[in-house]
Amino acid sequence: RFPSGDLILVFGVQERPYEGRTTMLASQSNDDGRSWDEPEVLQSAGDDPWGMKGRFHQFPDGRIRCLMAEEGGYTLYEVSHDLRELSAPHQLDLGPQPEGMPTLHMGPQALLNQSDGSVQLFLYGAHDSSQPATSIHTWGSVHCQAFTTRSEDGGRTWSPLTSIDGVTDAEGKPTMGSLDLTEVCCAESSPGTLVSLIRPVYSPWMWETWSRDGGRSWEPCMRGSFPGYATPAMLKTASGAILVAHRLPGCTIHASFDGGRTWDDGTMIDSSIWVMGSMMEVKPDLVLYVSYDSFESRMRAQFIRVQDGKLHPV
Repeated sequence: RFPSGDLILVFGVQERPYEGRTTMLASQSNDDGRSWDEPEVLQSAGDDPWGMKGRFHQFPDGRIRCLMAEEGGYTLYEVSHDLRELSAPHQLDLGPQPEGMPTLHMGPQALLNQSDGSVQLFLYGAHDSSQPATSIHTWGSVHCQAFTTRSEDGGRTWSPLTSIDGVTDAEGKPTMGSLDLTEVCCAESSPGTLVSLIRPVYSPWMWETWSRDGGRSWEPCMRGSFPGYATPAMLKTASGAILVAHRLPGCTIHASFDGGRTWDDGTMIDSSIWVMGSMMEVKPDLVLYVSYDSFESRMRAQFIRVQDGKLHPV
């Protein structure tokens, strides 16, 4: 949301379904998402086959910045008020690359603002499978790991990368952790306490992990409360409800009304199974969910009200 109150939606359109160049576009709404201006090409977002190279995010200081995946790592850019120009590039120093991880990618929900003004960045990537697992605690066969890093100064400096699976051996020393962890989504359950759900490769359930110190360290991953894939967004509303949207069945949102300790049975909001949308609370407990459609038709948007312990279409 711009300081003016307008919403900005950034999205990509590909030449053909899953083929060709992706053009990044931006559209604005001055009525909380009920109507949108004609899209304009957004050159500042960069492009790659999936249109995921640049990620815009509004930091706790109110400034919108673009995190760009570039050769050699990640660069953070200051963004003009209309998102058209990038300036003041800043190369992120995330410390040593984790062992066996040649490349780290941003997931659909790359960044999370916390109540103390800090920001979490979530990354994941394929582990070098030529390196065999060395611990009985390491699980998985496709070999993928997820990491997090924290910034307390608007993205200028970041903590060293930390595995989001804080498993240790019998002597209390950190081990490699699970090798079944891909895209991460996260919400702040209460000040300093984070709950994260992670897309698996082969697990029948999503993975779940918690941080009790604002994302500086993480507990061992455990099986979550429900199955799901492709978790693009996690959101905490004004009343404290935590929503997470994911694939299967169709597009389903699970809700927690106790800070992520327990979850409801889920509410299927769309029949499309590959949605990768974005959720935003546009008014207290009124959520706007915008997504694309695996049936390859137009983009979709809907309003959802959180009320009386349930999700209601608006």
